[in-house]
Amino acid sequence: MGQVPDLGAIRQREREKERVPPYSVGTPDFTLQVGVPVGDGGNISLGDALDKAAVLLDADGFTIEEVKQCAFAGIEPQSGTAIFQVVVRASDTKAPF
Repeated sequence: MGQVPDLGAIRQREREKERVPPYSVGTPDFTLQVGVPVGDGGNISLGDALDKAAVLLDADGFTIEEVKQCAFAGIEPQSGTAIFQVVVRASDTKAPF
């Protein structure tokens, strides 16, 4: 059975977000380290790393505008996960500019 969400903590975070005044973050650069499974035959995928970065940023209301860098950083030995460092320019999709 999975972890049960703490509804009180979720509601508290929602109240905190409601108190934040509106602002625009412009188009900042983000540097993320993402892990993706190593494919069959030991293949690693830059595309999978970029997809994961896009999903993570989308969860926080950002869209990738430009990929500035995507570099292979190594393999996490315990899980066999390929680690990439991804640098992107993103835009805030929550509020129009």
